[in-house]
Formats: sequence, C-alpha cells, structure tokens
Amino acid sequence: MSPHLLDLPTEILNQILTPLPTSSLLRFSETSHHARCLANANLHTLSLGVAPLSSPLLTDFDQSTTLSNPYAIWLHIPRAASYEYWTLLNFQSALVTSILKRHGTMLQHLEISVWALTQPMAEAIADLRALRTLSLRIESGIGFVRGSPRSRIAVEREEQSKAWELLTKSAPVWRQRLTALRLENCDLETEQLAVLMKGSWASMALGLIRCRYVVTGLWNFLAGWEGRGKLRALDVAYCGGTLGEEARGAIEMLGGLQVRYSSSSLT
Repeated sequence: MSPHLLDLPTEILNQILTPLPTSSLLRFSETSHHARCLANANLHTLSLGVAPLSSPLLTDFDQSTTLSNPYAIWLHIPRAASYEYWTLLNFQSALVTSILKRHGTMLQHLEISVWALTQPMAEAIADLRALRTLSLRIESGIGFVRGSPRSRIAVEREEQSKAWELLTKSAPVWRQRLTALRLENCDLETEQLAVLMKGSWASMALGLIRCRYVVTGLWNFLAGWEGRGKLRALDVAYCGGTLGEEARGAIEMLGGLQVRYSSSSLT
C-alpha cells in the first residue's frame, strides 16, 4: 500500500507546503486536523481584503469588479443590504480575528483591507509574533458608494480609535522584526505611530496614506527616531499639512533613505 502524504516526516512536509499559495494551503487545511495544524504553521503570507458595504440603493453594484483591489483573497458579502449593519460589523470583526488567530503563529507578512477596524482585530494583530511586514487599509469610500449614515461612520471611527489605543498600549511583540509598515486611511496619531515603530532596528519602509491625524509631529518624530538611519523608503501622501523646512530637515537626517515620495496633495 502506498504511503499517505501525511505520513511523511514533518520537515519534509514543511518543505512541500512552504511554497504553496495561500488558497492551496487553506484547501489543504480542510482535509484533516493534522493537515490544518501543518497548514497553519506554514502560512507565512496573508493578503486579505473584505469588500466594503455599498449603498442599499445600488442593488446591481458589483464590488468584486468595480472596486480595484490587489488582494489575493477578496471576500465579498453577498446581499449585504439585507442584513443589519451591526450584524455585518460583528461578522467582519469575528471573521478577520479568527483568521489572524488561527494562522498567526508563523504569519510574517500581512496585507489586509477592512471597512472597520475593531478592538478584537487589533488584539489579534498585536499578537502576531512572527510579523515582519504589515499593510493595513481602512476603506474610506473613495471609488465606490459607501452607503453608510453618518451615525454608523461615527461608530466605526470611535471603534477604530479604541482599536489603536489597544494596539499601541504597549510596543507590539513584533516591533523588532518589522521591516515594512504601510497604513492607509488609519486614524492613529503620531505618538501611536511611534509606539508601533519603537525598537525597529531592521531596514524599513514606511508608508502613510491618508492618515489625517499623523502629520502633527511626524517630521520631529522621524528626525529623532532611533531607527532613522535604516529607513530605506518613505511614502507620505494625502495626510494634510504642508511640506516645509521642518519636513525637509527631517528627511535630510534620514541618511539611509533610498526612495522618497510625497504627494503634492500634502500642500
């Protein structure tokens, strides 16, 4: 009788599973408990986007094709308008949190897009001990009809504020391994950004896109940041404020900078 694949030594199975794409790993993990444990340990990269809610008036609006997304896994909630808003919010939070906790042991590269950052998500992100690169995007409504009343948007922003407080209450366990951080439409402040980057000694890339609260003090922080000599790429765009002497002086102190990009929309 031919030996079963799962009868192979663990080190050989790891070599087989490591190069597989995320979709194949997820399918493999559904075959047995042992396969799930192996797949979880081999999920090093996760690219996940949750499609934002569209207006209930646009019943034929196809988010999967209309909204540009670079994510390997793009989750679209069918007939979202037929569910209560709080049901959708809790579903997204529970789903993303569960995925991060299940695959978080060896997860090194996380690229994620959600339409509401919650405290359970932030707690799960903070506990990704092997994390090396983090890209977090909060959908802002650009490019599609958000369809949410102001009261709901206010709730999302309040929840996001609490999530950032939780995530930056203390320096995350992955801070010393972090090599790239990209935040888009995130309502964190400069002091909270400093907590995320504290103790990051590896060569780094930093991207801040439409982070409206992070401009105040950003350049002073970068000028005094202990890892400024190893910052290789800097992308700051649509954050508000003006690029003046303070910004230029800070950029000049980033001696290792190889890529500089700042949108003209800053002015």
